[in-house]
Amino acid sequence: MILSILQAIFTCVLGVAGGIAVGGGVIALIIVLDIIPRLSQLTGTYNRVHWYEGALIIGSFIGTVADFWRWSVPLGPIVSTVIGLMCGIFIGMLAAALTEVLNVLPIL
Repeated sequence: MILSILQAIFTCVLGVAGGIAVGGGVIALIIVLDIIPRLSQLTGTYNRVHWYEGALIIGSFIGTVADFWRWSVPLGPIVSTVIGLMCGIFIGMLAAALTEVLNVLPIL
């Protein structure tokens, strides 16, 4: 009984530590490569860079919570298509900013 409780506590601590390590690595990559400022420079919206950062943080948090608690929202195909299009545009802009930062030609 006590061994299973200790094992559960160890698993929780290990999971949190792994999440912090991975999250820290992703944020370090985004900060070191200046992806968000370059994205705002490309779009001419540098005065709204805090909106990009907030969208990235809130999206990551909501995505994590939705994955853990298995959320599902029946929106229908039209709304799902619009949301998917907006997500694709945002990811495409982040990829464009990344290629600009790394000075790499994108492969089509």
